[in-house]
Amino acid sequence: MFQDTGDFLNLRLKRSIKNLGLLIAGLLIAGLLAACGSDDRVLHLATSTPGPAAQAGLTAPPAATPEATSTAGTAPATTPAATSTATVVATPTAAPTSPPAPTNTPAPPTNSPAPTTGPTAQPTANAPPVEAPAKIDAAAELKVIRAAYDAINQHFYTQPDTAKLAQKGLEEAARMLNVAPPPALAWSDPAANWQLFEEQFQQMAAKTQVQLPPGDVAHRVAGALALAVGDLHTYFLDKKRTDTIQRMGRGDNSTVGFGLMFVQYQNGYYVQRFVTGSPGQLAGAKVGDRLLKFDGVDLNAANFSRLANATEGMSYEFVFQPWGGGSPITRTIEYKRYKVPTVEWQVLKDHIGVITINAFHQDVALRLDEALAAVKAQGADSLVIDLRYNGGGYNFDRVAGRFVANGTVLGNFVNRKGSFNIKARSEGKQVKPALPLVVLIERNSASASEVFSLAIRDFQAGTLMGGKSAGAIGTVAYWPLGDGTSLAVTNSVYESVKGARLNGVGITPDVPVTRTTEDILSGRDPQLQAAVSHLEDKFKVTN
Repeated sequence: MFQDTGDFLNLRLKRSIKNLGLLIAGLLIAGLLAACGSDDRVLHLATSTPGPAAQAGLTAPPAATPEATSTAGTAPATTPAATSTATVVATPTAAPTSPPAPTNTPAPPTNSPAPTTGPTAQPTANAPPVEAPAKIDAAAELKVIRAAYDAINQHFYTQPDTAKLAQKGLEEAARMLNVAPPPALAWSDPAANWQLFEEQFQQMAAKTQVQLPPGDVAHRVAGALALAVGDLHTYFLDKKRTDTIQRMGRGDNSTVGFGLMFVQYQNGYYVQRFVTGSPGQLAGAKVGDRLLKFDGVDLNAANFSRLANATEGMSYEFVFQPWGGGSPITRTIEYKRYKVPTVEWQVLKDHIGVITINAFHQDVALRLDEALAAVKAQGADSLVIDLRYNGGGYNFDRVAGRFVANGTVLGNFVNRKGSFNIKARSEGKQVKPALPLVVLIERNSASASEVFSLAIRDFQAGTLMGGKSAGAIGTVAYWPLGDGTSLAVTNSVYESVKGARLNGVGITPDVPVTRTTEDILSGRDPQLQAAVSHLEDKFKVTN
């Protein structure tokens, strides 16, 4: 759930990161996914770091996580005792992993605010104090790393390879400390592996002459531990992203950032999409704009992360070159808190309702009901549900219940303890009579989006079109690391009612339709056009 102090800066590099292949200027991306619920049980589906969401608000696709109290497993007898609070973040939440898709259809979604005003704020805040580099405090760094190690060892949905975790952690620590990594080590059980890791880390810390801000080494190592697991729902969250997750658990859909998402294309950085009503959109940024300079500095791969290090309340100058050429345009955009709209909608061809679900926020069922009523009031007799930039969230079982009969078992979440099923919840609001439906997915569709899409396919409620989804299909719990940061840990994986386990694989649509980067930047949308044509053909047959 993106994302993600909320600024949605997405840049697509050729470097492959699991199924997502997304990275933001070398920053880890931690996508947040959906949440789902079975009866009174709330589940979260969220994504992992190197795939969908990035530190400081640079986002990608998302993953899933069940309610903290129902997903936190107990530590195996062989695991070392945790040295930090071993409880899931109070209110598990899922953050939006991606902003709304840019509309390249004739008209913008009818319920989207028009960009009627530019930025109004001048710099109003001073940059927060930056902790000065200091000699490495091995004990303090190890405390945070230990909390991350324990969270994965005790709560990952299956017993992880702790030898691999410890080895990858030491390699990352050696890079950070600029010392030689230790020679081949004799790894053993989880407790012994931690002891060996600790000894080696202390030796490296004693040798290094490097000085770094407190926590830097621990956070990088925690990220390396998460990455070593190889699951999109396991990732490190910095303080800003941890705060965003907590806010979303309280129903706060806001995030801090510019609201722009970038893609790397032909050695340039282009606006791929923006969040409706965000500072970037209100300042006039357009899909296809090439970012030449930020805050007076020419942009390149080495310094793109500057965008993620902005200060809330400050305004920054962006220099863009419009798609297709033309003179550069300077836009002033404030780095501020804004709300990510849960749902947007429009009606095409006078009878096709297009509903974009940007994230499975807490209010997703309510907002979907409103959108369904709105498009039907304008004559919609068929539907497109667009999930192409939806990394997940909450209540996917309630969304599925609008199209699948109440109480239908959709599938099961499986972990070390066993499995539990999830059922559709219609709440008396199932769409009746059923309307022809197309669900658009692509590689940024993750977690809750994928569970919902599988339900649509399994129960023949509609047709899946677009590209292959992220393959982040499970649940996650967030574990505090003791310094304001946290670690998301995959504590179950999803199995569809037909037995499909696609975590790490992704969903192949019924009707594959390719959409290239150039299509997006040029304002073309062959996937939406294919969905409209498909529904038009059905309309002709039935009329």
